[in-house]
Amino acid sequence: MNNDKKKKKFAKTSILILISLLIFIWIVYFINIKMADIQISKNETALKNMILSLDENVNIVKLNEITPFEWDKVYFFNAYTGNKYIYDILGFKWHGIKTALSEGIMQVIFVKNNKVICYCHGYGSTEGYNLYCDFDDNINYRVFYSEDYPTFNISKGYNSINIVYI
Repeated sequence: MNNDKKKKKFAKTSILILISLLIFIWIVYFINIKMADIQISKNETALKNMILSLDENVNIVKLNEITPFEWDKVYFFNAYTGNKYIYDILGFKWHGIKTALSEGIMQVIFVKNNKVICYCHGYGSTEGYNLYCDFDDNINYRVFYSEDYPTFNISKGYNSINIVYI
């Protein structure tokens, strides 16, 4: 009988340890996600500030020159592009993707080592800037590589600075 009590106590202790470990892993996981989200937001703010501080005489710029962070690829997605399609193109899922449900909403994702490092989403008039490129027929995205130093035109819009791929 005494042996049965020990087994029950061991089982209860094991279950409590396992539950505690799972809770700890869950907390660490969500802290990491939150920290990444904070960095992504900081990068977007730094990019916005860099764009808004461009000299008025600058008409052409290489994207690498105005991004205050390192990136491998930048993806531009067309309006109405669904999350699943975006995940397929990126090659991974990211919880922060929002579908652009209207024309004129920029959806730009900077990636470094297969991780999102900057996410630009919204109307240029609201954000104060707009990153844009044309899309080929039936293709809802464009990808540019940092090593290619993609070149963009700069123009002043009504309420925004427009950075448009040449």
